[in-house]
Amino acid sequence: MDHNQALTIINAAIAQASEISVPMSIAVVDARTDLVAQVRMDGAYRFTVDIARGKALVSTIFLQPSGAVADDNAVTQKLNRLHQDALVFAPGAVPIFADGVLIGAVGASGGTPEMDEQVALAAATAAVGATVG
Repeated sequence: MDHNQALTIINAAIAQASEISVPMSIAVVDARTDLVAQVRMDGAYRFTVDIARGKALVSTIFLQPSGAVADDNAVTQKLNRLHQDALVFAPGAVPIFADGVLIGAVGASGGTPEMDEQVALAAATAAVGATVG
């Protein structure tokens, strides 16, 4: 995931969030879970910044949408502790693959779980040459 891809994803997320009239925070992480880009739209709550990133981390680590990962088992709880309790196991993030290889994930926060997921999916499909996992 390079910064140009990340900015494309961020802009697509902003467009989708604006279309549904919900200010959000959007986070894009690379395959190593490093933050590549993040934005908090005007009017989005301050805490949504950490939630968006936490969802993106979950999608990257588990290679699936953040809402599909249960946080009620020993493995996920231990991984969450290793990440300073930053993982967010709720809908709103999806992993992004290019040529079958994980390149990162996008997470969104600020609306209902369904809205967050909608924005993340729209943003992820904007990644050039990438697919959503």
